[in-house]
Amino acid sequence: LSLRRQRQMCIRDSIYTPYLLLRAQIETALRRGLFDPASDADLVAQAIWGAVHGVLTLHNDCLDFSFRPLRLLAGLVVDTMIDGLARPPRTRKARP
Repeated sequence: LSLRRQRQMCIRDSIYTPYLLLRAQIETALRRGLFDPASDADLVAQAIWGAVHGVLTLHNDCLDFSFRPLRLLAGLVVDTMIDGLARPPRTRKARP
């Protein structure tokens, strides 16, 4: 996303502000070499954003389900996503 498009999104609808803040942090991580350089900032941000929103939606919609504490669950999802995304792609050996 261009900086101009990001600013338009923030001005038009503040619902995108958390996404844009997350994306900016991911761009910083990419520049610092913390994520696979082949990763796309939007793809990574959307994957993390979607995973966290999935946990929040389930927690809010399935009131009769006994979820673990939300902070614990959401934290595990974020940590798992970041750990998985931070690793470079694994190379597979060709089968004989």
